Amino acid sequence: MHGVLPRVRCPICLVATHFSWWRNGVPIGLTVKYNKLCRQARTVTPPCCDDSGYTHLPRYNPGREYRGSLKLLPSHLVQFQNLCKLFCRHKVEPRVVLDYALGTFGEEKTLILVNELTLPRIEDPEWRATLLLSLMYLRPNTKTKCCGAEFCFNYKREGHHETCEEEFDEDNDLVRCRSCRSLLLKVEGCNTVNCVCGFDMNWSREKILHQQCKKGIVPVDIFDIPLTNDWLAFHDRQTRVMKNLRTKWAYK
Repeated sequence: MHGVLPRVRCPICLVATHFSWWRNGVPIGLTVKYNKLCRQARTVTPPCCDDSGYTHLPRYNPGREYRGSLKLLPSHLVQFQNLCKLFCRHKVEPRVVLDYALGTFGEEKTLILVNELTLPRIEDPEWRATLLLSLMYLRPNTKTKCCGAEFCFNYKREGHHETCEEEFDEDNDLVRCRSCRSLLLKVEGCNTVNCVCGFDMNWSREKILHQQCKKGIVPVDIFDIPLTNDWLAFHDRQTRVMKNLRTKWAYK
């Protein structure tokens, strides 16, 4: 599926596996295709030169250096490196890494730290693209690597703007996956849906969640999956408590 990152899982325990764990055990053609699919998932047509083969995903280059000046506290940098290691081991979500960086270093330093020094050092192209996608969701205003032209990664348009507001027809059964952000359309079937990226969802609940987010009545970013799960669990507990109280008051 174009635009969706290829995620490789262990055929026995279904745990997501790192590229370095399986690349030597498969034909070279499969690893080439895997890398190609990861690049295609982040392919855009830049507004500056219309290069049809342009991808915003940087290549693996662990020796890459930043030529500018970037001053960070060593203790903060060590914590960031530890979070990056956990992320590459599939232990934490990309938002955990980015939220720490943005909250600690600020936006300008975070963009340099992630784009110039972190992404090129992530060996697994799927995990590299995952972190890039999360960053582009939070900060879609970026520059092309080829010509340095400013454009919005979400809308693939030239120029900057404040927000990326999506307008979906609520009469259609459309939901954007909160993991890979692919737009899904369900024609028939039950409420249990598994996206091609591996994200499991309850379709009716996802539709309600997206509609409530659009109306501004959800107090969290629904694409921050751990935070949203905590909020949904809290909301369910509060709903049960209020229901029990109403039942108790009705029989008084």
